[in-house]
Amino acid sequence: MTTEPANPTSQNSRRLLVAIILLSAAFIGAVSMLVWGMVHYRLPGSFWKQVADISDPIPELSIATEYQAPMLTPELGFPENITNQAELTIWQQAGKEKLRTLIHPSPMSDLLSVRVVASEKIGTIMRETLVFARLDGAEVPAFLFLPNVNATRPAVVVVPGHSRGIVATGGIVEDYQHANALRIAEAGYVVLTMEVRGFGYLGRMTHDGDLVVLDSYVAHLLNSGRTAMGGVVGDLMNGVSYLESRDEVAADQVGVVGFSSGGKTAIYLAALDDRVDVVVASGCVTDYAHNFLHSRHDAYEAIPQLGQWLSFSDCMGLIAPRGMLVQWGRLDTDVVQHSAAFNDGSMPTYEAVKKIYDVAGSAGALKYYITESMGHEFDNAPAITFLKKMLPIKP
Repeated sequence: MTTEPANPTSQNSRRLLVAIILLSAAFIGAVSMLVWGMVHYRLPGSFWKQVADISDPIPELSIATEYQAPMLTPELGFPENITNQAELTIWQQAGKEKLRTLIHPSPMSDLLSVRVVASEKIGTIMRETLVFARLDGAEVPAFLFLPNVNATRPAVVVVPGHSRGIVATGGIVEDYQHANALRIAEAGYVVLTMEVRGFGYLGRMTHDGDLVVLDSYVAHLLNSGRTAMGGVVGDLMNGVSYLESRDEVAADQVGVVGFSSGGKTAIYLAALDDRVDVVVASGCVTDYAHNFLHSRHDAYEAIPQLGQWLSFSDCMGLIAPRGMLVQWGRLDTDVVQHSAAFNDGSMPTYEAVKKIYDVAGSAGALKYYITESMGHEFDNAPAITFLKKMLPIKP
């Protein structure tokens, strides 16, 4: 009995057909899985549970949609019947004590050490990188800018806004602060710019080194009887003490400059620390209602019960008769970006502060400047001009 040899062509055809079937099955399976995954993860969970879709319309309810902020009369607000400096001093002292109690700045005694970790020349300016070690475990970075001169100079503390932090104020990266710390140093001042907790180098202040969730961070502080602003103000007070210890600094000539949230912090610092002689507050001055409801700023800037006792203009009035410049950008009106510092509450707040400065007999020490072409950003030119007037640099 003989057998016919196998046909190679027929065998190859069968193998090819099997391969095609297997590949087709694999392709169909992969596509099916892809479609299933897209549908499963794009549709809400309620779809899979066969309950009403979350996009289903809710029953209509006719209610008012215009929320009116409560109009508080601060219990320690500036009294209109104050007419002389003696009465003003008594009011300011009571206001400072209440503000200190509410903002709860971290004690200056909590400073353990200040170390210099780097030094670099930037043009004619020497930049030192410092680290302030605090008792609570935080290490707060800072840049110290030293002009190349053989004489003591006035010093300025620059407070960053909610931004990239000191790398922005120090001119390493560009943002809406326009390297204000470096520019002020180039104008001849010793400048210290300190990191704000929760931002920049301090953007990972968590036990596991993850990014700070600001709402959670602020809630933790409030739950502990502290405020985010108080922690920063305490850091800055240590910064002022450090500047006074430096041989390059004229200790009786210290100013503070801040932008946006940093501007508010600068005001609170100057209100509580009489060693600060001059304040430049940019992109921040308005009343509480406009700050939180119109501009939609977050709880980082909130100080519980402050509005019950002092308005923002009252807090600014605690600085009189020392020099203060308030600056806005005319175009700083964008509520979408949660800034909108120049709004309907801005000039009325300034005018209320002006009344306090009039009583102090120092109306000329309070100025404002509106930069027509700018939005939410710092204008170095008027700030430096004002500093040179109020903190003159001696030849």
